[in-house]
Amino acid sequence: MRGVPIEAMVIDPLNPQTLYAGTMRGVFKTVDGGANWSPANSGISNAQVQGMAIDPKNPSNVFALTVGGSVLKSTNGAASWTSGGAGLGKYPWSVAVDPADPTRMIATTGTSGVFRSWDAGENWTQSNKGLRYPYMIGIDYDVTVKPSATYVAGYGGVFRSTDSGVNWTSLNLPSDDIYYAVYVDPRDPQVLFASSLYGGSYRSTSKGFAWTSLKGLSSVIVYQFLASPKEAGVMYAATDDGVYRSTNGGESWAQFSEDLAAITIRTMCADPQQRGVLHAGGDLQSDGFLIQFDRDGRSVLRSTYFGGERDDIIYSMGLDPSGGVMVAGASESADLPATPGAPQRTSGGDYDAFVARFNPGDWTLGFATFLGGKSVDSARHLAAADGFATVAGLTASTDFPVTGGQSADLPGGATDLFVAKVGTNPPGYILTTKIGGTGIEMPGGMVVGADGIWLAGSTDSIGLGGTLTGMNTAYGGGASDAFLARVAGLEASLALKPSKAAFEVELDGSDPVRQQVVEMASSAGALPVALRVTPADKWLSVKLDPENAGRLILTANAQGMDAGQYEGEVEVASPVLGAPLKLSVTLLVKLLAPPVLLEVIHAAEKLGGGVSPGLPVILNGEGFGPAATGTAADGVLPVRLGAVEVLVNGVPAPLERIAGGQIQALIPYATTAGGTATVIVSRVGRKSAGVEVPVQETMPGLFTRGPSGAGPALALNEDGTENGPENPAERGRPIVLQACGEGQTDPPGADGRLATDLLPKPLAGIEVLIGGIVCDLYYGGAAAGKPAGYLELNLKVPEDAPAESEVLVVLRIGGRESRQKVTVSLK
Repeated sequence: MRGVPIEAMVIDPLNPQTLYAGTMRGVFKTVDGGANWSPANSGISNAQVQGMAIDPKNPSNVFALTVGGSVLKSTNGAASWTSGGAGLGKYPWSVAVDPADPTRMIATTGTSGVFRSWDAGENWTQSNKGLRYPYMIGIDYDVTVKPSATYVAGYGGVFRSTDSGVNWTSLNLPSDDIYYAVYVDPRDPQVLFASSLYGGSYRSTSKGFAWTSLKGLSSVIVYQFLASPKEAGVMYAATDDGVYRSTNGGESWAQFSEDLAAITIRTMCADPQQRGVLHAGGDLQSDGFLIQFDRDGRSVLRSTYFGGERDDIIYSMGLDPSGGVMVAGASESADLPATPGAPQRTSGGDYDAFVARFNPGDWTLGFATFLGGKSVDSARHLAAADGFATVAGLTASTDFPVTGGQSADLPGGATDLFVAKVGTNPPGYILTTKIGGTGIEMPGGMVVGADGIWLAGSTDSIGLGGTLTGMNTAYGGGASDAFLARVAGLEASLALKPSKAAFEVELDGSDPVRQQVVEMASSAGALPVALRVTPADKWLSVKLDPENAGRLILTANAQGMDAGQYEGEVEVASPVLGAPLKLSVTLLVKLLAPPVLLEVIHAAEKLGGGVSPGLPVILNGEGFGPAATGTAADGVLPVRLGAVEVLVNGVPAPLERIAGGQIQALIPYATTAGGTATVIVSRVGRKSAGVEVPVQETMPGLFTRGPSGAGPALALNEDGTENGPENPAERGRPIVLQACGEGQTDPPGADGRLATDLLPKPLAGIEVLIGGIVCDLYYGGAAAGKPAGYLELNLKVPEDAPAESEVLVVLRIGGRESRQKVTVSLK
């Protein structure tokens, strides 16, 4: 029976090779244990079968419960059927025969609660005394008491009757849930099982007085529990994710068969005579589909599937004026391909409604969105328009998103109607409202007119939302009434956050463009909007965020503007709003304050008092701008970082780094010794006051490990490791020092150029003294890979250096000595 969804199934207890299956295509029968099935519908006019039952004492008597509310009976093993069911309500769920007295039967319905029959299903009487809601689903019996105790499950809990269904008592379970199944363990009637839509499944060992949650079944919906008749402690659960099994009497559960994973199994039967034989029936997952024929209907032009891994059904479709194909329906698939920008991209729960649009021509998916809450939601009718779709359907979700209508707070019955206006091109918004009362509303039709949206359908609610006018303003009676309703319009609210926007730009030479994001917080997702900027100055622009249609991106560009304050306004209009929203925008343009230069100090010694040609220096001050590091393009440091320059007697200095209130630069070699130099910092053409510094032929200094310019030298031992108290050098062995301040070189120094192949040496003589003893100098010249002005000294530690572990080292160039107290570590 592949492709035939099975709603109910029963097995002949005397001949287990015979089974009956109730489906939406009627009754099917097998006499070979399920290997082959045949229709058995003689005498059945309504072939949609929702439930089935079998007389355990006379298995030739079989009962079929139809969607229309009839109980059909066969006395010859489904060879033929006769109609019955007088008095039974519509929308039935289940039917069961009392095993102790087959003349007594119970049926549950989704609109009128529980019905009982004492004449084998010929006549039925409504019996809801003690039930919370007239919406019941599951049934089971406990035949160990007389008369049989009856259990039903549905909206508001699980209930027990000890008088053949006349009166009902609620068991101790949460009442704000929907229960699908109740089951009495035939091996121990103290043990009960119940399953719910939201709270998972439960087990009671006290006949319903106390319950515990079942391990392993919390993430699935259980439609039926069943104890294995031949295996002690083994139980099965039919779920929306295949069959689960317990081997410890129902305390814990695990998926039984990977072959059935992700398939909804609604019903099971176990062979009462043969160990380990289980029959399961349910729904094979289906996809929606679209097919386009030619005008004569003879040839298929194109076709496509639409859906995910679970059940997907298209109930309605339409063509918009641009040729796009819109569809609406219901989906059980969490992976339904919702598109970017859709207002609801994830499933809300059990079944969600959906709306989708396929692009004209190639039928690529242009838009798809979920629409629903945590229960069952289904879109049944659609009217296509250019850029949006109007849909109507039913919802059982108490958290269905009401976003743009007038009926957010309804009494809420088993199902209500919803109307939605969905933006599809461009995608984004959903405007929704609900209509309903305390009972069940079912949609029958929808028409969109100039005066609003007209809906027709059925209801068993005494009162409906909205204003009741027309021919009948009161419920007429019966199982349900027809209704006609008009929704005049759907509007949404929209707020801009923030409600004002302010920009501030300081003309400091950096990028004068500033951006802000304004959230459009609406009650209905991303609304379609039109944007207008006033006055239409070039400094202000606005657009929708291409990654998030619920955001505005405001851009202010102060390029070429004078200092001052500027005012603008953004108007946001939408066809689903009343008056447009207005966003005031302010731009403050400020001139940059000139930088402040406080002092120029030796980069190695961290002391003031003078400079020499090529000397690395540190400029302390403020207003130097953002941090930046000079990159030696073509082997030469830049003389400009961002908008910052350093001028020494008007000559640009190479720049190594800007960080906070410091600039690290090198004195140009053109700076003449014997006088003074004026150092100025320029930023965006605005200059600091000059700082005068003396210029010496040399300003020798040693770089140190610490930031103070004194203490342990920045030195390497013979093996290349860093010298220090923890790693001293040996006397009589080489050591390398880092220094600067040598002045002019041979060949002449080139400002900012990195030393690579040619390594210039100082013109002035170099001496290094360790402990007052002049060292043998192997090399004293430019430091390879560093800018001109950095000096490397490769020398030998005197063998007779003082015995101290920390020995003073002095650099002497051209007769001038370093001024700091620097040491090397010796052993």
